[in-house]
Amino acid sequence: AIVVRHEALRRLTGKPLLGLPLDGFYYDTNRGCKVIHLSGGAFSVPLRGGMARAPRVADLKSSRFARLQGIKCVIAGKNLYLRFTHSTGDAWYQRVSKTFWISFKLISLTWMSLASLLTAAALVMTATSDPNPEVSDEQQKRSEIYTYEAPWYIYAMNWSVRRDKKYRLAIASLLEQYPNRLQIVQLDDSNGEIRSDPSLSFDHPYPATKTIFIPDKDCQKPDLLATSSDFLRIWRISDDGSRVDLKSLLNGNKNSEFCGPLTSFDWNEAEPKRIGTSSIDTTCTIWDIEKETVDTQLIAHDKEVYDIAWGGVGVFASVSADGSVRVFDLRDKEHSTIIYESSEPDAPLVRLGWNKQDPRYMATIIMDSAKVVVLDIRFPTLPVVELRRHQASVNAVAWAPHSSCHICTAGDDSQALIWDLSSMGQPVEGGLDPILAYTAGAEIEQLQWSSSQPDWVAIAFSTKLQILRV
Repeated sequence: AIVVRHEALRRLTGKPLLGLPLDGFYYDTNRGCKVIHLSGGAFSVPLRGGMARAPRVADLKSSRFARLQGIKCVIAGKNLYLRFTHSTGDAWYQRVSKTFWISFKLISLTWMSLASLLTAAALVMTATSDPNPEVSDEQQKRSEIYTYEAPWYIYAMNWSVRRDKKYRLAIASLLEQYPNRLQIVQLDDSNGEIRSDPSLSFDHPYPATKTIFIPDKDCQKPDLLATSSDFLRIWRISDDGSRVDLKSLLNGNKNSEFCGPLTSFDWNEAEPKRIGTSSIDTTCTIWDIEKETVDTQLIAHDKEVYDIAWGGVGVFASVSADGSVRVFDLRDKEHSTIIYESSEPDAPLVRLGWNKQDPRYMATIIMDSAKVVVLDIRFPTLPVVELRRHQASVNAVAWAPHSSCHICTAGDDSQALIWDLSSMGQPVEGGLDPILAYTAGAEIEQLQWSSSQPDWVAIAFSTKLQILRV
């Protein structure tokens, strides 16, 4: 196997390469060390119980438990030795992470003479935890990216949270014609394909500005899907999954023949009978979808309201074209708290994400801005940190459903970035950097982090839906 790999690399690069090929992986530590040595790599011995594998660094793409623990540098004569201490977690079968190349590219650009040596690098990594015995070989070998191409441009998107409907998403079109489309798609885990069911694809008046499955993980309620456009619509998916029917059409402005289009909405996870909508008519409306009646309607801002997010049973926040983030408590409907006002003139706030794991924090996006503003509601008006590594306008933000300090952002630079905010209260020279980056094939319009399967993030760009293992 070593000879074959060396010959393949020689033909590919035009020159012989020493060292273990980077995708090499061996189960037995002692045998792995011997292979590294005999194949022309460094002399290797196991320092303690572990596993031999090719270099891996911040291994978030393969396992959320794998971590780089430290790098020790030792200079001996003209040689620089790097010893990586790394916990592999449950990443026993996974391939070499792209983050290896990111780290070593930085080293090779800084010290050009190291570039040729890095391709032959082979290191012994210490495994500080056992592989997950409950996960099958096939599950561990499965792809990290799945792609589905829709017949139209994708705008709205959402994960299903039901435990009996894994890898199910709803996607909605952005078409100039009146009837748009909405599809419910699902990953077939047996063959790795995302499939659409014609019986779960239906017309939708106007483009849906947002779509959300009912937050019901335990499958105790009917399988519902909500969409917003000219009105709030509630759709019911039949128990056998053979059709989708319109259950409710909710109009909060019956005194006018015209409707103020709904820009967004959010489904209350703590009290699923409540949905809050935002509108260009400056209002936020709280619906009781079981009674199909308006519970509360508030004039929330001075200008159009672009997004709304729940922070608890009776607390929600909204962002607006007036550049402010406001928090409302339904126990005191006469007052609101201004958490943040943009310092930039005529800078509408267009998206809002509230941290479900730590409700003290929320994140907002400024229209046509490449930065994301993270707020601490205990300290109004001042951002706790600004994320500034995007190269174009940010379009979407999603907090990790299982971690209080991780957030994902995506935008017109085609990048989806994951950030670790655990140190956001401390000054960081040059600003905070993302811990993981993914480049899509076009500008990313939508981003969703699965709450029922937190290892997966979904993005939408152009006509493509991709689900990514993080």
